[in-house]
Order: sequence, then structure tokens, then C-alpha cells
Amino acid sequence: MSPSLQRSAGFTLVELLVGIALGVLTVSAVLLFFVSNKQHFLVQLEASRLQENQRFVVQFLTRDIRGAGYRGCAGGDGLFFNTLNNPSAPENNFQTGLEGFDEVSEILPEPLASTFAGSRRVPIAGTDVLLVRGPEGDASGVRRENSGQQVFAVVRSRETKACTGGTNRINGICPGDYLLISDCQKARIFQVGSIDDSGAITHPTGGLVPGNSDGTWGGTAAPPDERFGIDSEIIRYGTFIYYIAHNPGGEPALYRKASRGRTEELVEGVEDMQILYGENTDADADGTPDRFVAAAGVTDWNDVTAVRIWALLRGFRDHMAEAEQHYPALDGTLVTAPDKRLRRTLLLTIGLRNRLP
Repeated sequence: MSPSLQRSAGFTLVELLVGIALGVLTVSAVLLFFVSNKQHFLVQLEASRLQENQRFVVQFLTRDIRGAGYRGCAGGDGLFFNTLNNPSAPENNFQTGLEGFDEVSEILPEPLASTFAGSRRVPIAGTDVLLVRGPEGDASGVRRENSGQQVFAVVRSRETKACTGGTNRINGICPGDYLLISDCQKARIFQVGSIDDSGAITHPTGGLVPGNSDGTWGGTAAPPDERFGIDSEIIRYGTFIYYIAHNPGGEPALYRKASRGRTEELVEGVEDMQILYGENTDADADGTPDRFVAAAGVTDWNDVTAVRIWALLRGFRDHMAEAEQHYPALDGTLVTAPDKRLRRTLLLTIGLRNRLP
């Protein structure tokens, strides 16, 4: 056999082992690069999701809290009438624009216990609950003075068969909704019995829950505090309860329960919410909070002009943080996270526009 054929006969065991070792090192390096990049991607994804959830929390809370106690052009100094039955119930107590409950227990205090009776999504013990009462949607004009049983809205939108029962939704209004009608002297809350395509809205005493205590106010012969003409506006009104509860997947989330029992999950991953209320307690009534206190320390809810909210948001995957996490609570103390999920705190102060000068 020639020497050239002998040299091309194969390779030795040492060469084979060296080749395998180099291959293993190459594959290991590729796998480590892939795992590292995947972990980095997941961390960035969690951080982005936390930031987005934080933005939604700010958006929802700011919109409703700023409008708390809105009474149209009449403001807080005008006459105010609540025509609803049971006006002291938490869903109907529109005399008080904002109210809170501090660190609720598993056994909810009244009136929350009655409000959440039979509900599957109840506030998590140790978190705060906020009730905001104010407008929902856009205002509509009034096209002529009200009669004894109807008010007359300017029609600006119509959605065919969009209400429960197949009736049309006019200006976003359906039968059973709460409405505020106001001018620059007075405001009145009532419940809609029916609304037709011309914008005529009835407010009867029967057939509604809770219903109206007075169904025949208004008209040319009525006293001035019952008459609303073309200088008035109509807007949907309601009570919105913000709280933290476990969603169907077992994750804590920010919920909102609105008037007439509508409950919706707003933002998943909100683990805690604590609230302080800014009271304007001095005689100058300049709207500037003189102190921030928890709900139990508020002396008069109508003197609250600002709300300070601390919320804790958490990610959805464990082992995203490289080390044990610490975050500041509302009182400034550092709290150690029980796991390695990413967390972010939010501190937000919101002024009540209708109580500021």
C-alpha cells in the first residue's frame, strides 16, 4: 500500500475526542447565548407589561376621581336634589362625591358587605376601597323645558337595539341609567324609565330599582328648582367602587364595580392599593389640602380635595429578578418581596376638580 493511502485511512481516537469536545463547547456556547437572550427578553417583556399596566391604572383612576362630585354649571354651591329611592345607600349617596374604606378585613364593613353580598369578586383583606361618585360619558344639551314627567335631551347619537331588552341607546343612555340634569343654579339626580328616539326621557316611580321617589317634578307650573330649560345639560351619572380582588386566574387585579351591579376587571397584576385623603380643614376654603390622612381619619368627606394613591404592581412570572426585591410602602418603610417577580410601585396624587378654586 502506498504511503499516501495510509495517511488518508482515518483519524486517531485522540483526534475524535478533541473534535467532540470542540463540538460540545460550541453547542454549549450557543445554548448559553440563547438562554441568556431569552431570559433578557422575558425580563424586558415583564418590565414593559408592568409599565403599561401602570399607565392604565393612572388613566382609570385619574378620570373618575377628577370628576367626583361633578354637578354641572351649578357646582358645589348650587341646589342639589337626589330623586332616587334609598338615597343613603352607597350606590345612591350622591350627596357625597367621594368616600373610602381603609384596609378592609375579610368580613367587609357595612355598607360594603351589603354591596358585595353574593359577589364572587370581593376586596382582598388589607387593601383599601375607594367609592367615587360622578359623571360617566359626555353631556347632552336640553332642547326644551321639561314637563312634569319628562325631560328632553338633544339627540347627538343613536345606537340601534344596544340596550338590554333591545331598545335603542340614545346619547349613551339606556333605561335604568342614572342621570344628572343641571343648570347654573341647581342639579338633580334621577333614574331613567324610558328614552325614545327624540330624546324624551321619563322618570317614573314604578318599575325601576331603586326607582324614583318623585316622578312628577317639573313643568311650567312647577317651582323654579324643578324646571330645567335649554340652558341645562344632561349626563349619565354613577357610583364607581375601585378595589383589589383576585381574578378568575387567581391573580390580584384592580376592579371597578359600577352602579346597578356592573363589575369589570380593569388591570391585572395590581397587588395592593393604599389611599390617603387630602382634607382642606381650615376656614379659607382655598382647596389646598392641609393634611393627608387614611379613611378612618377623615372628618368630613366633602372637605376632601385631593386623593393620594399608592399601588403595588407585580409581574406574572417568578424568578425574573436576579436578587431579592425591596420596595417602599406608602409610609416609606422598605418591604421585602415574597418572591422574585418584578414589582413596581406607583404614587399618584389626584385633585378633585370640582372642589378646587
